[in-house]
Amino acid sequence: DRGVVRLGYYSSAFFCGWQAGGGLVFPMSGSNELLKEILGLTRAMHDEASAGEWDRVQALVKRREGLIQACFPLDNSIRDMDLAAGQLREVIGWNKEVSQLATEARRETGLAIGTLRQGKAAARAYQDIAG
Repeated sequence: DRGVVRLGYYSSAFFCGWQAGGGLVFPMSGSNELLKEILGLTRAMHDEASAGEWDRVQALVKRREGLIQACFPLDNSIRDMDLAAGQLREVIGWNKEVSQLATEARRETGLAIGTLRQGKAAARAYQDIAG
C-alpha cells in the first residue's frame, strides 16, 4: 500500500467536457481507458518530478485533472473492475511518490535560500568591517 489520496472531491462529468485550465476532453470508450491515461500522466509526472522539471509536472497535473473529472465517479462502462482497482492503486502510489519528491524539493529549496541569505549576511558583515 503506497498511501491514500482523496479522489471523491472531483465533480462528476460525462466523457466529454471541459478540462481544468481549458481544452476539450474527448470521449473515450470507457473508464478503464481513462484510468489508463490518468496512470500514464501520473507516471510522467513522477518522471518529470524526479528530473526537477516542476513546470512540466504542473502542466501534466492540469491535463490529468480534466481526465479525473471525466472519469469520476466511475460509471458502468468499466469492463474490468480488478484492472480499474489496480490502476487506481498505481495512481495513488505514483501520486504519493510525486508528493514526496515535491516535499523534498521544497526542503532543498529552503535550505538553499537559507545558505544564500547567510552568504549575503556574511558579505555585508565583511563590507562593514572592510569599510
